[in-house]
Amino acid sequence: QDAAGGRAVVGGIEQSVRTIATVQSAAELGRLDVALSDGRRIRLDQVASVSDTVAERRSGALLNGKPVVGFEIVRSRGAGETDVADGVRAALDKLRADHPDVTVTEAFNFVDPVIENYHGSMTYLGVLVDDLITKGITEPYRMFTSRAEFRLQLREDNADLRLTEAGRELGLVDDVRWDVFCRKRDAVSRETERLKSTWVNPNVLQACDAERLLGKPIDHEYSLAELLRRPGIGFDEIDAIHSIVRPGTTPTRTQLNAELGPVLADAVIKQVQVAIKYSGYIDKQRDEVRRAASLEELPLPVDFDYHRVRALSFEVRQKLTAQRPRTLGLASRISGVTPAAISLLLVHLKKHRLGDPAADVPALHDASV
Repeated sequence: QDAAGGRAVVGGIEQSVRTIATVQSAAELGRLDVALSDGRRIRLDQVASVSDTVAERRSGALLNGKPVVGFEIVRSRGAGETDVADGVRAALDKLRADHPDVTVTEAFNFVDPVIENYHGSMTYLGVLVDDLITKGITEPYRMFTSRAEFRLQLREDNADLRLTEAGRELGLVDDVRWDVFCRKRDAVSRETERLKSTWVNPNVLQACDAERLLGKPIDHEYSLAELLRRPGIGFDEIDAIHSIVRPGTTPTRTQLNAELGPVLADAVIKQVQVAIKYSGYIDKQRDEVRRAASLEELPLPVDFDYHRVRALSFEVRQKLTAQRPRTLGLASRISGVTPAAISLLLVHLKKHRLGDPAADVPALHDASV
């Protein structure tokens, strides 16, 4: 029977189509009489091969000459993709165990590359992706820089040092840009090492020179990097001291300008100066990143009663009880579970030795885990 139709791409061209009949099988469709424009009527199977690829035993897709069934799994709104991925892997493991004759091959995995390449300690985009992919969002989302636990490292001046190598691996950085980046990276490394390894003492830097460049004489030996950390002291003052310590050497800024050009030389000097001046805070934060990473896989007992951790807020206890994270890392990704809450949970784990008695629970250093 004739029925309503629409438009579809047929043979690479968009055409009008309509439903001409309702049938129960491919054979019945093949026997269908179709009216031609000149008034003649023919059976459909006289001008076309009619088959039901769904009902047939063969598959329409082949991999290495063998029939396959392909499927894609996506998360529903509000669900964390890491949780979905864990559930899918568990289901596939059970499928393999129940049907050893079935081979399951992962064609593409969106979750793992995101977690590996866009960690929250690496970039603000990583914080956003970490929130959307691993935590799941159930309400309108807004990216706050305060969400980044390690934002001291997420500076504008070192964005290229943090991300260019990842971009190169993904094929996004061409050879010209890569060459510029390598020259800057090597220059930053070289200048940082020079400042750390060049030492000056009161016998070499006279009191008058020290007062002119540093504001006061030095009383013992310092590296140039230690002097650069002093408030109000910049790269040019340290460069002048280096010329006193190593007479006859060309000023570093002049060398960098000749080697890299003024724009890139200024970028190198700024990077070196910021990294050295704030090295104490930056090193501390890097330790926190490493410590947090070491706790990522710390297992949480499946039957753990979070309500026993009275120091946790009621909201946090509710969320942990509802979601039952498998590891401390997954618990830290639950929206509303703060670093302080993770620290309290870690203290409780260490105190009561819950879970595997042989497990080595790392020591708690501070509340910034």
